[in-house]
Amino acid sequence: MKSTCRRCHGQGKIITTPCKECGGTGTTIRTQTINVQVPAGVSDGQTLRVPVEHSEAFIVLKVQDSDTFERDGFDIHSSAFISFTQAILGGEARIPGLRGPIMLKIPPGVQSHHTIRLSNRGIPRLNSYGNGDHYVHIKIKIPKKLTASQKELVVGFAKTESLEDGSVQGVETGSEDSEARKEKSIVQREEKGILQKLKEVFWKDDEEDDSKTRQKMS
Repeated sequence: MKSTCRRCHGQGKIITTPCKECGGTGTTIRTQTINVQVPAGVSDGQTLRVPVEHSEAFIVLKVQDSDTFERDGFDIHSSAFISFTQAILGGEARIPGLRGPIMLKIPPGVQSHHTIRLSNRGIPRLNSYGNGDHYVHIKIKIPKKLTASQKELVVGFAKTESLEDGSVQGVETGSEDSEARKEKSIVQREEKGILQKLKEVFWKDDEEDDSKTRQKMS
């Protein structure tokens, strides 16, 4: 039964005075700091092969998580917090982007959790052209405290709402519209009363003129 020599490990020679650093192996292990060019668009866990002197080093990348963005391939997702007045009337909101701040246009009447897509604002596509997209998720901030004037305005708006499946605390919804309809009805009745009086006056004059005309003809 053949076996490998335990002293020379099959090399056919024995080093009687081995090097103190390599122990006769011919190589040593040491730590070296190198600069690595990381291409845009790499993913977590991706391996880069980097030449180091007469050999190569294989580097496994670990992409740090972001507090602002969430990655999905080459696309990114973020949230934009806007006021309820911006949601109702529309406007602009400054949000962070990969390449600097972005002025996001808010359409009037936007709903919470609505998603706005910003094309070509995402991560560069590795070994390809163009970038991914940036998806912005709208979130509406509701104020916890209101001033007296702000509350008055909100209550006034609530009075104009017509809620079929709920109510607003301390507010009779639709009451303002009801009052407006009542006022309109009163005005219409008054207008009808005035028109009726005018008609009676003009019709009475016409009847008197017709009577005088008939008397002359007779």
